[in-house]
Amino acid sequence: MADAVKVKVDTKVPSTPLLQFKHADLNVKSANKQLLFTSRRNYGKSSSSNEPLEVRAHADAIDYVSMPSSRYTNYMVGVRKAGTNELQLIPATLLEMTPRLSTEANQARNPTLDTPEKRQQARAHLVESFGGKKQKRVLHSRTRYMLSDEALETVASTMADAVTPGSSSSSSSSADGDDGGDVEGGKGRMLPPNNLKSKDAAGVYPLDGLVLSNERAALKGMYPSFHKPKEEELTAWRGQNRFMPFVIDVLERDIMISAKGKQREARILALKYLAELLKFHNCAVVRRLPRKRSDLVKTLKSTPDAVIDGFINKFLIDTDDSSSSPKLFLSKQKQHLLLMYILTIALHACKYKNLPLDAFATELKTPLKEVENVARALGCIVKKSTTSVDFEDSEGNPSKRAKTNTLISLKLPLVFRTRRGRAK
Repeated sequence: MADAVKVKVDTKVPSTPLLQFKHADLNVKSANKQLLFTSRRNYGKSSSSNEPLEVRAHADAIDYVSMPSSRYTNYMVGVRKAGTNELQLIPATLLEMTPRLSTEANQARNPTLDTPEKRQQARAHLVESFGGKKQKRVLHSRTRYMLSDEALETVASTMADAVTPGSSSSSSSSADGDDGGDVEGGKGRMLPPNNLKSKDAAGVYPLDGLVLSNERAALKGMYPSFHKPKEEELTAWRGQNRFMPFVIDVLERDIMISAKGKQREARILALKYLAELLKFHNCAVVRRLPRKRSDLVKTLKSTPDAVIDGFINKFLIDTDDSSSSPKLFLSKQKQHLLLMYILTIALHACKYKNLPLDAFATELKTPLKEVENVARALGCIVKKSTTSVDFEDSEGNPSKRAKTNTLISLKLPLVFRTRRGRAK
């Protein structure tokens, strides 16, 4: 019969640490070889078995810090000496070794975390070493398309070379390359050919820049009745809806009576070009824009080829397009520019004041608010006026009602509005 084992409990010795590595698969034999352990505890006369034990382990720029599972852990470890039947039970503390980034002591020996980029790399290394599958997937998705500092510098230098001083997209928005002006408030806007420094309203958006010389020559023989309008002819045009009522009103009110000399010819030219612009807007915006030039020519019918080519170059084709027969396309930005051309030409026809915006919104089949925004982008003043209109009520009795009209004028100094609605 084997000798009985004598059990001896010794509670005076300090607690023995039991290390449990979290997120790591390390056995006892390899732990002592792979990790550098340091412990701290006072073993003097005043030491207590309940004093927490701090154990640290370091490997590959990562610290393993002990985290006691409980301050009063009642574990006992049995130790049996070889050749004896005595089993000594001593107190033990279970410590969870949690991986963390290197502390200041380790940074002095391994200074790799002195910048945010390096700290991010250390966190990524920590996830790669001890993270779960989900954490690794998140890390890989974030870092898959990240650019290095060298790549970012290359992109920045390329963009800096491509951007030249004063090459704002709106500094010259005209098709023929006229200067777009450099007045505060006009910067950053797509405008027709302009001279915002002009001292008179006629020179702000000059007619020579809006209607090119070849277009002038082509329009010279168009609409001969505009030069000598007759009242009977104007009345017939109203009944046939041949032209916009605004065009007929200007011919009847100004061209027939007061306009003379060069101003008269300039206003007649503006009315001719406005009539063609309205036809083009109806074809390109209200209806479906033809994809080929030949189809556009058939749709516009009597419009001269030079005028059609001017419309294509200004509104439908990018000047950088080098293809021989590009497809016609009207972008939102060019559609906005087309509305600006229509309003500026109409302002030339009505002497830059009291242009009825409601009539143009109806003719263009465009919301009045959008047309008002275009007028404000040109620097125009928008005002409301109320007039009384005669009408018959349901019983056939004559009556009057108030009608609100929206009028725009081009006055100096120009008034531009920011996106928040403040005037400049």
